[in-house]
Amino acid sequence: MPPTKKRAAPADLPAMAEQLVAEPRAKANNLPVLLAALKPGCSEATPVLHSLRMFFVDAFVRGDLSGRKPAAATDDVQQSEQDVFASWLHRQYTAYQAGLLGLLGSTATDARTQVAALMAVMECVRSEQPGAFNNRLYLRLLSRVLTADGTAPEVLGLLTGRLAELADVRYFTLSGIIKLAQRATQQHQQQQQQQTQQQSRQQQAAAGPGSGAGADRGAAELDEQQEDGGGDGGQASAQDLARTLHLVLSELGGEVPGANGSELTSWCGAAEVGIAVPANAGEGARQRKRQRQAAVAAAAAGVALADQQRAKWANVKAQHRIYSDAWLAVLRMDFPDDVRKQVLERVHDRVIPALTNPLALADFLGSTLDRGGLDGMLALNGIFLLVTRHGLEYPRFYARLYQLFTPEVFHAKHRSRFFSLADAFLASGMVPAYTAAAFVKRLARLALSAPPAGALLALSFMHNIIRRHPATMQLLHRPPRGGLAGVAGVPAEPASKPAPAPRLLLPLPPEVSGGGEAAAAGGAAAEEGADELAVQQQSGGEQEQQEEEEEAPPAANGNGTAAAAAGSGGERQAQQAQQAQQAQQAQQQRGAVWQGLDVFDFSEPDPGASRALESSLWELEAMRQHHNPQVAAFCMMLDKDLRDRKKTSEADISDLLTASYSSMLAAEASRRLKAVPTAFYSVPPKTLFGAGAAPDFPGWKF
Repeated sequence: MPPTKKRAAPADLPAMAEQLVAEPRAKANNLPVLLAALKPGCSEATPVLHSLRMFFVDAFVRGDLSGRKPAAATDDVQQSEQDVFASWLHRQYTAYQAGLLGLLGSTATDARTQVAALMAVMECVRSEQPGAFNNRLYLRLLSRVLTADGTAPEVLGLLTGRLAELADVRYFTLSGIIKLAQRATQQHQQQQQQQTQQQSRQQQAAAGPGSGAGADRGAAELDEQQEDGGGDGGQASAQDLARTLHLVLSELGGEVPGANGSELTSWCGAAEVGIAVPANAGEGARQRKRQRQAAVAAAAAGVALADQQRAKWANVKAQHRIYSDAWLAVLRMDFPDDVRKQVLERVHDRVIPALTNPLALADFLGSTLDRGGLDGMLALNGIFLLVTRHGLEYPRFYARLYQLFTPEVFHAKHRSRFFSLADAFLASGMVPAYTAAAFVKRLARLALSAPPAGALLALSFMHNIIRRHPATMQLLHRPPRGGLAGVAGVPAEPASKPAPAPRLLLPLPPEVSGGGEAAAAGGAAAEEGADELAVQQQSGGEQEQQEEEEEAPPAANGNGTAAAAAGSGGERQAQQAQQAQQAQQAQQQRGAVWQGLDVFDFSEPDPGASRALESSLWELEAMRQHHNPQVAAFCMMLDKDLRDRKKTSEADISDLLTASYSSMLAAEASRRLKAVPTAFYSVPPKTLFGAGAAPDFPGWKF
């Protein structure tokens, strides 16, 4: 029976590690034992890790180990002892890298050990070749750190903090983010395609029995593909990966090392010794001339031209370009809602300035705009910046803004941010009058059903828009064509008896104003329609007289009465037809707005086609009768401000953005009253309401 290999006790591992560092050749057999300790959960992993790090760095310095895999032995060529040792040592080095990556991102590894493993891998990145950065190994490290769900926050902080200040680390970190984002986007698209194919197979299977076997095979293949692509159970989900990539990208920032004349630093040391030359990124003849001069100066300083390497990470423009590409790659991923909102909130000061071509952000903002709500408003803010600063052509900007005003915005959690951006968008006096009028009418209509705080905010917006656009003043007072007589459909009275015209600020429809104009003209039921109302108003007393005759008892001579009734009926029908024709002609001259109808189309998504400029703000009259006294008082203040534009200014909406029921109640409770009402009665009341209110409350006893 072969002897079993005896494992070293955990207490012996630090001593074996010290022996390996002191005598690398003599104690090389300790290396496999120490590598076995590089696993999550081992208590001695940290001290062993430090010793192995020193051992492999010294092996690179001595020349016993190189970054490239040694050539394999053949039948013709026999390997020397040195070659055999180098091959064996390279296999141990590969196991060492795998052990370090296994410690990173594991939930069983503490933060201290993960930080030590990160620095050990980073030492391997720069030790394989002097002055060179091992991008492949660093990409494996970055992929492990960013995709594992057990990565310690200290590791991410070190990666985006002190290490990110180095030009080469920053460049290859951004390069790795691009690759990870593209890979995640492709996997998401493949999953969507597979789900679509599976749904189509299921539909085909339900449609006919002949395709059932094929559908089963397709579903089985899809399950196998999902199992194969599922990966390790410790991998983060696609949305968690998007959240992590956004966090790292935000922490890196847009400041490029060496951009403002500062000294360029690198992890591999190539920038410090002067062997890294910025790669030509198409800067032009002048930049290439400066590069040649720098190469000559480096040669005069004793640095061989053959040893110099052209590095993209040393080029400032390349750093800017890859940072821009990283943002675009991350923005194409499937974002969770919280990360999307964070991106949109910082799009104006962090994302757009970082892009070399900000117009490439238009697709992301356009797709987010369709979501509506606060996300849509924040996306519209980004589009507004692209239009005003970067020349984006977006003619439907105000149409999309118009569609975002819905009843839900007055109840949203972030309505203050929403209305602040809306006020900034509508602050320009170059907005067309028909567009401004559409916003005024939409806000007025929304204010009717909004809570009191929302109604105050809507009224303030209306006030400011009307002040900025004097052409919308016609919405406040639009006199009818032909005077009030034309509105009621009654011919004007003689000049000897002029009828006093009522002083109304707004021409209200009959059903809104309570039928005041109709009652003054002759009195008829408003619900029978505009045409019938005009006919009844013009006929007046003649119809009443005819009705009295019809209600009278029949005469003795039945035949004569029937003939008279037939004659009077024919005349009455002819007269009614003539009056209806006259009313129809008057209606065509006046338009539908004077017949109790509002031509403004609230459901029209295009503000230019809503006919708001042809309407009137009858909603203000309704708001004057609001149940909340603050809203009613605010309407009166707006009337005064709009009449005297020189002595007044725009309403400040900052205090109204955070208003709510609680704030309004607190303001009302803290208000000092000039005359406090007292509950004093000469005769104490016995009921809550008087006896006249009993018919209004059937079934109640007070």
